[in-house]
Amino acid sequence: MARLSWRVGYVKALHRVRRGKGPATSVVELSIDTIEAVIAVNSIVLVDFDSPRSATSAEFAPVYAASARLHPEVVHATVEVDAQERLVEIAEVQTMPTMLVFRDGVLVLREAGALSGVVLEELIRQVKLVDMDAVRAAIAPGQHPTGARRTAREERASETDTPWGLDV
Repeated sequence: MARLSWRVGYVKALHRVRRGKGPATSVVELSIDTIEAVIAVNSIVLVDFDSPRSATSAEFAPVYAASARLHPEVVHATVEVDAQERLVEIAEVQTMPTMLVFRDGVLVLREAGALSGVVLEELIRQVKLVDMDAVRAAIAPGQHPTGARRTAREERASETDTPWGLDV
């Protein structure tokens, strides 16, 4: 019964998004200046790298907005790739859309391509179940918890450096 109820809620939210009705979407736009803070202070963050020129991104947008309405406890964020080229480079995103999923500040999933509503809902369910102690134990020494590669300069840097190693 619970599985059916979220699907009904998802379909209703998707219809409201497509008709432009209901509460404002809770999808937030991220930039190179804001991404680290958002990831640091929220338990689960989905970051969708998209392009206004991508038909796939346009098709995925209402699915993502509906999910944001159903899961206010999960931050649904977007990065507009044309405006945030440096962030795209740092995140090593090559395909639009690409979803990065963070749990407690750690990159736990990178998925290229648009997701269906059912797959996105299952992804959120699975991310909530991740054993973060096991994930942290598995992170290799010298690797950022966000998955970003470290440079030689970053290896020598102080603890005040950001996990993404941004020089902004």
